[in-house]
Amino acid sequence: MSNRAALADFGGVFAEPLAQACLVGMVLNLTACMASGFFWRRDRAEGFLAYWSAGYAFGALRWVATYFALRHDAPAAVLLAGLSASAALSLELTGAYSLIDQRRKSLRTMFLGLLAILVTLTLASVSHNMLAPVFGMVSLAILGSAAAIFWRAHAVQPLSAYRIAAFAMLFNFVAWALGLALMGRTFVITIFPPLLTLPTMIAFFSIAYQRALANVRDSEQTVNTLFDTVPMPVVISRPPEGAIERFNRRAQELFGLNADVHIGKSAPQSGMVADIEKCDAMHLELAAGRDVRNSEGLYRTTSGQPLQMSVNASRVELRDGVRYVFALYDLSDIRRVEQALQELNASLEQQVADRTRDLESFSFSVSHDLRAPLRAIDGYAAMLADEAGESLSAPALACIARIRENCQRMGQMIDAMISMARLGAARFEPTLVDISALAAEIARDLETADPQRRVEVRIEPWMRATADIGAVRVILENLMRNAWKYSSKVPLAQITVGSETRGSTRVYFVRDNGAGFDMQRAGELFQPFARLHDAAQFEGDGIGLATVARVIRSLGGRIWAEGKPGEGATFRFTLGPAEARQREADAARNNPGGRKST
Repeated sequence: MSNRAALADFGGVFAEPLAQACLVGMVLNLTACMASGFFWRRDRAEGFLAYWSAGYAFGALRWVATYFALRHDAPAAVLLAGLSASAALSLELTGAYSLIDQRRKSLRTMFLGLLAILVTLTLASVSHNMLAPVFGMVSLAILGSAAAIFWRAHAVQPLSAYRIAAFAMLFNFVAWALGLALMGRTFVITIFPPLLTLPTMIAFFSIAYQRALANVRDSEQTVNTLFDTVPMPVVISRPPEGAIERFNRRAQELFGLNADVHIGKSAPQSGMVADIEKCDAMHLELAAGRDVRNSEGLYRTTSGQPLQMSVNASRVELRDGVRYVFALYDLSDIRRVEQALQELNASLEQQVADRTRDLESFSFSVSHDLRAPLRAIDGYAAMLADEAGESLSAPALACIARIRENCQRMGQMIDAMISMARLGAARFEPTLVDISALAAEIARDLETADPQRRVEVRIEPWMRATADIGAVRVILENLMRNAWKYSSKVPLAQITVGSETRGSTRVYFVRDNGAGFDMQRAGELFQPFARLHDAAQFEGDGIGLATVARVIRSLGGRIWAEGKPGEGATFRFTLGPAEARQREADAARNNPGGRKST
């Protein structure tokens, strides 16, 4: 056969009414399938479009199978047409049913149940050659059900497209009923059945369009509600002039803005900004693509009241251009609180100064008024021992000696109390302290004062900290003297001064292998005049550790101790804020060559 003859035969096929009807049905269904799929891909939340897209795809397959079934009377094509029609009707009706906001599980049950019924009817009608009348009645039932579903959807969520769809389904129901009643099988092979798809398609697309508009309105309403309920002022402007495009309710209340007056003006033009240069600098940062964070500036209300604000601003890219979003935080209350705290601190400092003067007066009174009677008692006891010593008995002389000893002891205690009080009232000046060098100097003094003892002193090198050098000297001197004293009964005494890291904190320690102590009485260690050992074994006034604890608390640190009787003790302490001190110590440790002699 020649190409012209084949083309003529091909054209002749499509000149038949059946072929034209099936071709129109296939094209319309494919068009509706692609359009529904396109809209669904843009908004996956609209699940009914996925059902309809799949339904239209099966509808197109149904018309292709219908052509071969009617023209060639092929049983396989008849079965395929029936099954395709079953799937198409099930999917389209389930998609319509989903518009009533049914749950997904209910939709699956609806689809599977309807599909099972229609497939069963298809298989039964094919075997008895009753496919056309059965599906004619099924189509009428489906169209009637769809009309009722759309009407119900309109009642649940009023939408004019739902009503249009209900009427389109009702129109199709009447047209199918009349066509089948008047023309029967002839009606199926005409152009009218596929053309009846058009009202349904128009109704379906109207639903998709109106629901998309409704979703946009809902989203816009949600954004507007959230925008207005943000508890801080938010202003949106349009570059490059910075014209105000929108502001929320909080900005309106705080600044007294009016949409009719201030929309379209820049912030300086509206009178909001008092510091114009800082405002221009923020716009330059945003124009360069950099966000602005915590920029403080002076603003004012429309009535002229000044406001201290902290501003965070971002550049936002939108479809219709760039926007600058400014979120402002009112610092006025914080500044008032800071002012009140400064005044309170000044008042407290004045109270401390007054109490310091009182303490100095008390110290002067103690040093003069209490010492004078003590000196008198000690002097008279000495005179009594010198003048009447030969006539007094040995017990009487021992009593006089004990009187003098206790007078001297009380004088030492008064001196210790005064020293501790002065330390508590002292002001500390932080500086970089070489703890290792300071500990070595104290160790040399101890060895010089007690040369007959052999004590192994180990000091960790390059220990440095940021603290008051006088306070650190008091701490180390008391702790090392304490270790020197309580290790005096040990044949080979060992004293270690070192440091360790616990988390982000540098902890210093002084360790000895001396008498130790019972941990159950550890709470008494830092109490004034408390002693855990017999004074006959170890001399002292019981004020050294209390002095150390008070100084360390003044620096903002803490001290604690660990020990066992006969196995020595370890005193650990920190010297205040760890972060700055750690940086200093680590810098010194990592760069030992950076020491400078003075």
